[in-house]
Amino acid sequence: MRGKSGFWKYVKGETQLQVSVTQYLSIRNILFHHSPNEGKRSPFEQFLVKIMGTKSGFPDLEIFPTEPNNPPVYMELKYGKNIPTEQQKHWLGSLAYLGYRCYIVYTFESAEAIINELHEKWLKRSPLVPLRFVRLVGRDNFTHQRGEVYITVADYLLAEKYLLKDWEVV
Repeated sequence: MRGKSGFWKYVKGETQLQVSVTQYLSIRNILFHHSPNEGKRSPFEQFLVKIMGTKSGFPDLEIFPTEPNNPPVYMELKYGKNIPTEQQKHWLGSLAYLGYRCYIVYTFESAEAIINELHEKWLKRSPLVPLRFVRLVGRDNFTHQRGEVYITVADYLLAEKYLLKDWEVV
């Protein structure tokens, strides 16, 4: 995907992680969507996205199954010492409470493993021996709903000291 554009030198951190994950999803022919909630906007653009229904904190990726009758999954991508914001915790907790599978991902390797596992599960329609996950429970400060969010053990160990402030491990 990298072309001759001089802008690639500015693609770093969480943006680079997201580019890598979306390229991988595209290679696997898996449908996904990203709501561009981030970025600076003029006051008029802020007004437009707000009245059009854009919600702050919505997960970075909504990934659609490759087979019918399976719900989408949601992936929040983080990099380095970043942790989910209050709005992101609200969305992840609410979606998890409603029964959707939600992930917090810190590395491409974890995203790749999750995508591969989901893809195989969707194709076989049977449970696999799952990746090792840590289940985190966060209480949403707005609705006080509790929902389980998943993070791979490897990513949890990477971000443990930052995540423990906001999440309860179950």
